[in-house]
Amino acid sequence: MTDRTDPAGRAYAGSQRQIQTYVNLHQETLNEAILRGLPELGTGGVELEWVSPLEKDGFSEYRDEAFLAALGHSDLAAALAKFWPRGGPQWDALASVCLGDQASSQGGHSAKLSPGVLLVEAKSYPAEMGSLGCQASGRSRALIEKSLAEAMRWFGASPVDWCGPLYQFANRLAHVYFLRERAGVPTWFVNVCFVDDPRTPTPEDEWRKELARAQRALGFSHAEIPFVANVFLPGLGRELFEAVERIQAGGAKPRGGAPQQCDALVAEQNPARRPSILAGVDEFVDESLGLLNVGTTSPHHRHLTAYRRVASAGTVPGEALVCGIYDRIEANWPGSPCRSRQNWRFVAQPRISQRNESPEKRFEKTLVLEEPEWVNMIPVASGVLPDVEEGGRRIDLAREYAPGWFEFVELKLGPNCDTPLVADGDPRLRDDLHLLARPPRRPGI
Repeated sequence: MTDRTDPAGRAYAGSQRQIQTYVNLHQETLNEAILRGLPELGTGGVELEWVSPLEKDGFSEYRDEAFLAALGHSDLAAALAKFWPRGGPQWDALASVCLGDQASSQGGHSAKLSPGVLLVEAKSYPAEMGSLGCQASGRSRALIEKSLAEAMRWFGASPVDWCGPLYQFANRLAHVYFLRERAGVPTWFVNVCFVDDPRTPTPEDEWRKELARAQRALGFSHAEIPFVANVFLPGLGRELFEAVERIQAGGAKPRGGAPQQCDALVAEQNPARRPSILAGVDEFVDESLGLLNVGTTSPHHRHLTAYRRVASAGTVPGEALVCGIYDRIEANWPGSPCRSRQNWRFVAQPRISQRNESPEKRFEKTLVLEEPEWVNMIPVASGVLPDVEEGGRRIDLAREYAPGWFEFVELKLGPNCDTPLVADGDPRLRDDLHLLARPPRRPGI
């Protein structure tokens, strides 16, 4: 279980939930769309045998030697380690391709072929394709650059930087090269793009435009990349959770579910089990910014080294961060009314204890005393979750500088304050909480 999933592994939102739903509940639709996108697989009795994310395995996703083992290719683990360092792509979905009787490439003779591999990346909106780029260093970086260069030449792409913002797409292509060319395993890669996902609706024409732009940026002047397909499927709702909701309503338990498993699923729907309205946000930010290998403690983006790395990169995937954070906040909220009437109050709080020596607090309190247009300590999440107290989540300073226009300030003062990266990120969290609170979208808050 993570902050983004329930105890059974079901994702609360986004592309993770979408691909789980298709793989486990709508395989026929998914298979047909993929086989249409890969015409070379469209004949000869080809079948797809999905190995992840499967409900019976807790919707597990695999990377490194684990993804090879899931596909029955554990024998390639040593070769993969020489091609790519640990911490490689975590695959959204994987399938074995049962090729059946296909015409061989030599003379058109029919032959029974060994199973192939299908690698899947699932996306709910185009900004998910972007990142800070490759954040590896030292020997790992050198190995990655060498392998990416080999893959680029093999695919016939123009020489461009595959370690940049589209590094995620590039490293998936590199693994196609590894399996096909180095390991001799028939392999295909599919971008499964969800059209009009309820959380982040994106029409198909926008998907096609952004995918074409990404392919050009990776050095592909032609319309198609060999062994790669883009598949478009409609975003689905909460089908994975409907069984749990039937249990809550007194209905039948899911087929094949042990009683204790059903009880655990029902218990998870108790909002008290969700520890915070921001559960999963730190993990998402660390992953999105490529900072999982910074420091030994989480959240990794709070380390000074993380700030220096992000600052040196020059750009961040802003849209993807804001949308992804909002997805997690919305998924954490159970739909209950807020228990507090203090959120987003606009009243100065000038009192301070004489024993409080915090430079931030003293500056904040002095400012609201001296400048009446400023207010401070604006709560944003108090009582939002049942039985969870989060009154400490506040905006430090704010003012209305024009009718209906507000300025929010995250204050960092003193030798022990957080880094500028944290100072920049905290207001984004407040902004997403504000979006959740705005009527009529969420009238209960």
